[in-house]
Amino acid sequence: NPLTGDAGEVVINAAYGLGSLVVDGRVTPDTYRVDKATGQLRDRVLGEKAQQTLLDRSGGVREVAVAPAEREAPALSEQQLLQLTELATRVESHFGNARDVEWAFAEHELYVLQARPIVVPSMRTRRSSRRDRPVDRRKIVWSNANVGEALPGVATPFTWSVLSQFSELGFRRAFGAMGCAVPRDAELVGDFRGRIYINLTEFSAILSQIPWIHPTALIRLGGGQYASELDEVVAERSSTGFLLRLPQTISRYARENFRLEARVEEFERYFSDERMRINGIDPRLLEPSGLDRMLGDVEHLLDETGSIMLTAYANLLSAVLVLTGLLRAFARSQGSGFYRELLSGLQDVDSARPGFVLWQIAQLALHEPELAERIRTADLRELAVSDLPGGRTRDALTRFVQDYGFRGIREAEIAAPRWSEDPTLMFATLRSHLGGTIDLVQRGRDLQSVREEAEEKLKKSVPFALRPAVAKLLDLVRHFTRMREHLRGHVVEVLGMFRRVALEASRRIEAREPEAGSDAVFFLTLGEVRRVLYDENERVAIRVQRRRLEYDRNRALPDPPTTFVGFPSDDLAVASKAKRLRGLAASRGVAEGRVRILRDASQAAQFEPGEVLVVAAADTGWAPLFLAASAVVTELGGPLSHAAIILREYAVPAVVNVANATRSLRDGDVVRIDGDAGTVELLGA
Repeated sequence: NPLTGDAGEVVINAAYGLGSLVVDGRVTPDTYRVDKATGQLRDRVLGEKAQQTLLDRSGGVREVAVAPAEREAPALSEQQLLQLTELATRVESHFGNARDVEWAFAEHELYVLQARPIVVPSMRTRRSSRRDRPVDRRKIVWSNANVGEALPGVATPFTWSVLSQFSELGFRRAFGAMGCAVPRDAELVGDFRGRIYINLTEFSAILSQIPWIHPTALIRLGGGQYASELDEVVAERSSTGFLLRLPQTISRYARENFRLEARVEEFERYFSDERMRINGIDPRLLEPSGLDRMLGDVEHLLDETGSIMLTAYANLLSAVLVLTGLLRAFARSQGSGFYRELLSGLQDVDSARPGFVLWQIAQLALHEPELAERIRTADLRELAVSDLPGGRTRDALTRFVQDYGFRGIREAEIAAPRWSEDPTLMFATLRSHLGGTIDLVQRGRDLQSVREEAEEKLKKSVPFALRPAVAKLLDLVRHFTRMREHLRGHVVEVLGMFRRVALEASRRIEAREPEAGSDAVFFLTLGEVRRVLYDENERVAIRVQRRRLEYDRNRALPDPPTTFVGFPSDDLAVASKAKRLRGLAASRGVAEGRVRILRDASQAAQFEPGEVLVVAAADTGWAPLFLAASAVVTELGGPLSHAAIILREYAVPAVVNVANATRSLRDGDVVRIDGDAGTVELLGA
């Protein structure tokens, strides 16, 4: 796979007629992803195949329309897919490296037209070890319910190259910290049509090693759906190894927690120094070797930041699993919302802070009528902080951009602009606060009351001898939740540093290869960018153009289902006609309001205070607008997701993981959101 670097996968594009229309990007071919080892299909996307180029008997070629029935049918049979997979393996084995093979079937015979070397990112090569029994890919359950919130939509090759190994390493560390053995050849993360997914079958097999925890617990906390296909791997579980490692796991957990605070303090000093040093560099002034060193420094900073964040995340998962187990044992009668009530109003959550700060800035703006009127009436997509009249509000906004400008919608995607580049959402939030009234003091009191009441119920439910330990465990969950949110902010800041280097490197590539475009680096991998900086004679325009076409094509495709078995179907997601939609309860409370569906930052200016915000995936870049909403509905996410944590801090009712919410609801619909029951009820239009 030339985009993800998966050496265990063959990617096949197929269309009718000669290949020129495919190469030129003028026709959308079928795309097949085949497992190299087993020959099983991982994914299939049928293209339009509307036109084909044929030889003309009078000489030259001619374009003709493809019959409608053939457009909708697969261009290749199963037998032809097997032949091509075998051919790809033979060609790769012969040359000893990855090859881009052009081929043709004519009169049922397979021809090789050419095979040229391609640069493949070394991101996710399959490890050499094999299981006793090969995995049947047709039974693998995939889900992006939680991970899709962190990186929604299609990822660019550059982002995928940076984050794919980071994600897989993080999961391995988290499982290891819980005492679970992870097979060396485990496939934890995959991509489908450019979207990132996690392998729930693999997750369940690993988590099922813990004898007192059913994988359902963590999967549902993360927002995933427990499919019946997972029962087989759970039934085969063996806890012997886990129990043998348990003393060592407990010892390591205690040791790491004892040292973690000191490690975090030391890391914070290191990060502060590196942030100041790297942000003080003007990449435009660097020689290519200097820009390469800057990229290496940013990469090293991500490794260091990710390592400490993943340690905190592993400790959080361990504590959450134990806490949920205790709640099921002693407080089952308190209901499913009890866990959320215990974690409401954590206070001092970094990812929630920008929303509170913007609310405070809006209060300042109310005392500056000229500035407030400018925000109310201006085209927010064109407005900049420098356009505002001078005064306390403008100074506060300048500080806000300095402190939080590295954040943004889809902030894990390095190609996505940050608030400092596109402040539309920032101004939309201010406009909403200027037109609405929110009593944050009362909200804070209500959250404290809910939390204290839940703590009292927990105290009465747990045996007296266990109360101190359970109280300490609850404190740990809260502490690690705050720590995870804080350190994730550092990770996002480092991704912004990657973006600075990528934009400058793209400028240099465009100067010598104008056809590559101004965003060329985002369609290269990290290793390829390093080669371009090392060798100025390296030419990448054709590679960039082909990947950009593939990226645009993936973006045009409908999102695959949140959870599916084997590979996603070709069926389009269907809007529900039901009057009541169901999801997962994320933040308590009931609210009614009119729906506002937002798909990107440019639409944020349409939002009115008190509306129900509906988005496909609510990453933390949307967070400031949450505070102005009467309620929030998302298609992805779970009770442990970043958005759910922020929404509980804001005391905004929310339901997440509502399938096809952006298709089933329409702007202006009146709905009732029940954040306790996890329902969205349509009241009228």
